[in-house]
Amino acid sequence: MNKKINSCISELLYKNDCVVIPGFGGFVANIQAATIDKRTNSLHPASKSIVFNKSLNNNDGLLTNEVAVNEGITFKQAQKNIEDYVAYLNDSLHLHKKVFLEEIGTLLLVDNQNIIFVQSTTSNHLLDSYGYSTIQFSAIEREINPIQKQISQFSEKSVSQSKRSWLKAAAVAIPFTMLCLVGFNNQEKIKTSYASLIPINKTEIKEAPKPKLSHQFSINSTSKDIEQAIRSYYQLQQNMETEIAFPKYFVVAGSFKSKKNAKKLVKKLAKWNFNNAHVMEKSKNGFYRVCYTSHFEKEQALNSLNKIKKSNPSAWLFSLK
Repeated sequence: MNKKINSCISELLYKNDCVVIPGFGGFVANIQAATIDKRTNSLHPASKSIVFNKSLNNNDGLLTNEVAVNEGITFKQAQKNIEDYVAYLNDSLHLHKKVFLEEIGTLLLVDNQNIIFVQSTTSNHLLDSYGYSTIQFSAIEREINPIQKQISQFSEKSVSQSKRSWLKAAAVAIPFTMLCLVGFNNQEKIKTSYASLIPINKTEIKEAPKPKLSHQFSINSTSKDIEQAIRSYYQLQQNMETEIAFPKYFVVAGSFKSKKNAKKLVKKLAKWNFNNAHVMEKSKNGFYRVCYTSHFEKEQALNSLNKIKKSNPSAWLFSLK
């Protein structure tokens, strides 16, 4: 009788994802994709991963009906056979701490209370993988072609050489750019500094005599302060490499034709604890807007507007497109 019920449970697992043994527990099956075991060099086909859940013990009639049809007995007789089968499982677990279900797996009793299920590896209950078996293969060892090895070594060398050349060029170009920003009035200093930066052997360079000019000429310089020039250069690089975010939403308190009046309102708002109040840039129609607060997110701006409207109903929201 036990073998017949085991066979019914196994047959039902092929067609269903859950089979309940009334009064004992249920088996739940989930599809598991094909796997490769690199330790044993084997390929396992897709299968059903079966787990046991002790809480699923209500009789749904699935197993009872299967037993009744296969054994040619009534539904009540099938229920009685399943009850005897459950008693056999409980006795085996308490006496031997385990019970083997053919084609399904092994049930183990732990701490006289918890049941652990170990699925059998001999049966695959996924119908889509019917006929497939585990494939054993030898490890694939790939040999590197000597020509490919030389090409990869050559490419690595060329990349490292190109990096070094770029670093040398940057070491010369960046300081030279800084010196150019100082202006052409200091041409003598630029020549001396540039010559010392070039990574070549030092040689004596004789300059041609300069013609004497009857008039003195001055060339306008971009910046006469080298410290400011360096700061401007690195600030420009930083702005190019990083994206600067600006507020897009503003809660406006008022709009004025006179910037002086706008600043007066800012002072008032500061007294009212609006420390971020400020005058915005002049609009296209020639007015200066004064805003309470500025925000990056629209939702935050709307929340701030609703609070401010309680004291100033004429406040409104301005957004940058």
